Amino acid sequence: MYLSRWSEDENYSEKISLSDFGYSKKSKIYYFVSNDNSSITLYLRSIDRETQNSILNNGLITWFNMDNSTDKIMGVRFPLASQYIEKQNVKVTEKSAKNIDIIELIGFKSEEKRRFPSDNSDGISGFVKIDDNGCLIYKLIIKIEKLPARNSRKMTGTMPFSIGVELNNNADPNSLVSVERKDDISTDKRNKKGSSDQKNYNAKGELKPVIFWIRNINLASGR
Repeated sequence: MYLSRWSEDENYSEKISLSDFGYSKKSKIYYFVSNDNSSITLYLRSIDRETQNSILNNGLITWFNMDNSTDKIMGVRFPLASQYIEKQNVKVTEKSAKNIDIIELIGFKSEEKRRFPSDNSDGISGFVKIDDNGCLIYKLIIKIEKLPARNSRKMTGTMPFSIGVELNNNADPNSLVSVERKDDISTDKRNKKGSSDQKNYNAKGELKPVIFWIRNINLASGR
């Protein structure tokens, strides 16, 4: 079980110690989840240079599964990879002129807008940057009303759910939803033979997608 922390205020991230974060060895990413009555916030940190480059250059998808499984149901692609922007002919404005300024929704059937600036007040926002210490700082905020949260039968709050963090997946959004679970597992446990380079890259020389899941997330009910 992963217990989300209560977000005390908008400056809460400054109060979180790195020791409070969980850590994914295969992605080399620290993670932390918090919430208040209206929003869920995902914080990511990485000091690994290769991981930083993967996020900034190849993009990242955060998956939300309110059934607490590892099926890719609803995703937020942010930031977008530069080559993905070109491939999908993503229209950018002066306000959203870079990949780190654009959010794309995957599988959110009730949302009319599929792409919009990351700095917005529409219920899903975020930012990513490298701080003065060389650490990548990532923050994604999503309104709970945007997710099909399931309430407990005992009326004790929202049922546990899962969040997946995926790197290096620039596939068309229509081909991503409802992928079988076996494809959601990192390649770390497969292909034991061969060099590290063979494990990390496909035949085209592209980095393979890597995903980790935060399972059994329980929202905090208050301070």
